[in-house]
Amino acid sequence: MKIVVSIIIPTLNEAASIKPTLEAIKSFGENVEIIIVDGASADETVSIAESYKIHVLKSSRGRGTQMHAGAKEATGEVLWFLHADTIAPPSAIEEIINALKDSNAVGGNFTIRFDGDFRAARCV
Repeated sequence: MKIVVSIIIPTLNEAASIKPTLEAIKSFGENVEIIIVDGASADETVSIAESYKIHVLKSSRGRGTQMHAGAKEATGEVLWFLHADTIAPPSAIEEIINALKDSNAVGGNFTIRFDGDFRAARCV
């Protein structure tokens, strides 16, 4: 039995960053469901997401509200909430499924790295 992972991405004016994110996750295969939940973007975020032929919802603005709307629509056994500017590793789905084989696991996260030469990026 294949486990379906629902990837839920809340967005608000993410036209500059959503395409690389979607490019990174579109190759995950058929055991993923991608849901964009847009909070009334004023830029091209929605049209970019729709060009990927994925599920795009519109919701009231607010990360928690948008995440909730996406979770209600999701059909996967696993919910993965992803920021719109995140480049997921190619092995992400496999790593998530392997981690969930541990019956004590109920959630998790990946190690993060911030791009750029900004002081805050270097510190984190």
